[in-house]
Amino acid sequence: MGVLEGFDTTLVAHFENGKIAGFCRIRIFDNVAYVNPIVTADEAKGQGVGSSLMEAARKTYGELRFVARGSAVPFYRSIGCEEIPWGMICPEVGADCKTCPDFAECNPLPMTMPAEQPQPASHDLCRRPIIGITTDINFDTNLCSTNHEYQSAVWAAGGIPLMVPPIEDSPEYASAMCNALDGLILSGGGDIDPTEYGQVEHHPELKDVQHQRDRFEISLVQEARKTGLPTLGICRGLQIMNVALGGTLVQHIEDTNLGEAIGAHASAENAAPSHMRLFAELSQPKPYTSPSHLVRIKGDTKLHDIMSGRAAANNESRDFSIPVNSMHHQAIDYLSPSLTASAYCGALVEGAEDPNAAFFLGVQWHPEYMENGRPLFAALCQAALVRCETRRASKR
Repeated sequence: MGVLEGFDTTLVAHFENGKIAGFCRIRIFDNVAYVNPIVTADEAKGQGVGSSLMEAARKTYGELRFVARGSAVPFYRSIGCEEIPWGMICPEVGADCKTCPDFAECNPLPMTMPAEQPQPASHDLCRRPIIGITTDINFDTNLCSTNHEYQSAVWAAGGIPLMVPPIEDSPEYASAMCNALDGLILSGGGDIDPTEYGQVEHHPELKDVQHQRDRFEISLVQEARKTGLPTLGICRGLQIMNVALGGTLVQHIEDTNLGEAIGAHASAENAAPSHMRLFAELSQPKPYTSPSHLVRIKGDTKLHDIMSGRAAANNESRDFSIPVNSMHHQAIDYLSPSLTASAYCGALVEGAEDPNAAFFLGVQWHPEYMENGRPLFAALCQAALVRCETRRASKR
């Protein structure tokens, strides 16, 4: 292929399976914007291209190997190209090459534009924080699991979901998990063993009690709070937060006057069926995306800021209500002194948080099923991102 007179030129080879699949001729014009597409050698006459089209060719073909001369050489160096041996271009290309009669006069330099390197995983850059999600453990099937709605909600909110199984209940394991995570979700599940909050009697309606999970999550909650790990408790998750910090639970709400108080609140708020009518089956029937009652979010709380979408400084901080679903038959009785109630349904605590923590709160409903629950996951991921970046900066 001849060299166009009066111009600096580059012959670019693209490869398939390690062999030359074809050539493109690139003509470098000084101080000229390059807008024309890369063309084949037969179509090369009169065409000029620049760095943007070299990048386009690299995306298409991977590594580019080429020969350049004159001002083309510093140009290509400036966009990340490197010099290479002639043998990397083609064994037949060299001083005795017969393809181009002007080869010797061109004084070409073999170069390469390496294939585009993959970007580091987004979580490595703290763009997507790692959010741990606690799991059930089924000893009959020997499986640990959690509902996919949690994982979908975390991903949609900008995090990377990671299951955290209760493989042992040691403080060392809890500490290792908290150190590995950027944020934590204490998921829903079976009832907590009343022994963990000092009650000897076990209500006959208790279901799916998992001692190993209880012990592990108590250690996990304590470690998460101590280390400042952003934590969101959901349903059972709120309850285990309360128990781990010295609170107690009502084992079965239907046996208390809380149920009537909740029912009255639901009627007054024109909500869907009250807790009282749902307790017979221990959970709200599907679809879980439908609300069953209202909860009142207290002003001047972290939960209020999140669910209202405004910072407290710019908000009147008045209480307001939102519709939620309901899948529980137990509730907080004595609230831990470390926590402040942030939501109610009648006399029932539906949300609680540590007012001194950046993000340590729980709710009694299941926001992962509901559209109005998205702000909770977004806030968790944002708090986790801040922690991730802070920890990363401290290690530099």
